Amino acid sequence: MKFIYFIILTCGFFLAGCSGLPLPDLSGTDVPVTTGPAGSGYPAPSEVPPPDDAYPAPGGSDLAFNYATPGPVPTPKPGSGGVVGLILVNEKPVSDLMIYLAEVMVDDEGQERVASYDRSNSPRAYTNGEGQFVFSNIQPGRYGLILDTVLSSFLLFEPDGENPLLIEVKAGELVELGEINYDELPIPENP
Repeated sequence: MKFIYFIILTCGFFLAGCSGLPLPDLSGTDVPVTTGPAGSGYPAPSEVPPPDDAYPAPGGSDLAFNYATPGPVPTPKPGSGGVVGLILVNEKPVSDLMIYLAEVMVDDEGQERVASYDRSNSPRAYTNGEGQFVFSNIQPGRYGLILDTVLSSFLLFEPDGENPLLIEVKAGELVELGEINYDELPIPENP
């Protein structure tokens, strides 16, 4: 008897999952449609445009992340700013850290309360072998630095641990944070 209830319940979930919301009406919009051989519904290989940048790299696309490279820091585009710094742990550079800029949000009284970021859209950078990170072409505003370990994220504080590390980005300016030396960071140990 329990088996019959299980089957009925499973079928009910299956049918409920199949009844989705209706698709939006796209008539009148300029949506390109391609089909593969014999109306398969898939683009034929020759019809698939090559990607602009298979992997983002410095100066490649305007995606929201940057890789620090040797040489001079790029000049921000007009109306935007930049941030550069070095992350060290016990005077040693830390490479391959994923760092985000999180927008500082204020409450109704104008008090800074939280730093908010989105992994898909917020500016992201990776530290290079010297521990350097570079954010270029950043919209002016106040930001916090977020260390993202994929499983967790942490708002970075000033190395003394007293205050969050907040940055004011202004148009046409490069914020140079210099060396940010921590005693420890919540990152996995390298073997």
